[in-house]
Amino acid sequence: MTIPLVSETTEVIDGVDNIINKVQYALSNVKECIDGCYDSTELCSIVTTEPIWKTLNELVKRGIRLRCISDINRENIVCCKRLMEDGHQVRHLPGIKTNFIIMDRMKCLANLVIEDKKPLWQIIVSNIKTFVEGQQYVFDTLWSKALPAEQKIEEIEDRVDDCQL
Repeated sequence: MTIPLVSETTEVIDGVDNIINKVQYALSNVKECIDGCYDSTELCSIVTTEPIWKTLNELVKRGIRLRCISDINRENIVCCKRLMEDGHQVRHLPGIKTNFIIMDRMKCLANLVIEDKKPLWQIIVSNIKTFVEGQQYVFDTLWSKALPAEQKIEEIEDRVDDCQL
């Protein structure tokens, strides 16, 4: 039996609708796991972009492991809680300035960090083995150093409570 070779490719996708369609399609083909690293603003776009959110929830129902790292703050704490409530493993690392997801350790989707409040306009999609392995190494290293989200959320909420006294 011969195993078909998958050609290694990298493509750039432009335009919000094209990006949503590509991400949704790529996510729907995940078999085991998704690891994601997001800056503090991109994290909420996952929750608020309905087609992506719906696809992620379907993956959770299928038992797919979803892990994400972000800079958790007062502005995105509600989104972090929603991710956790819906089955995502979330960790905090201050100062994250990158956005990428790795699917099944075989494909990476990445976008540049753009100015705050501007819409996503371009992503890179790659299955080049050395690139994906490099991004997975970065993710695994950051994951091992990041705090559990529950710890950071408690710290933020305690600070808010202290300010209200």
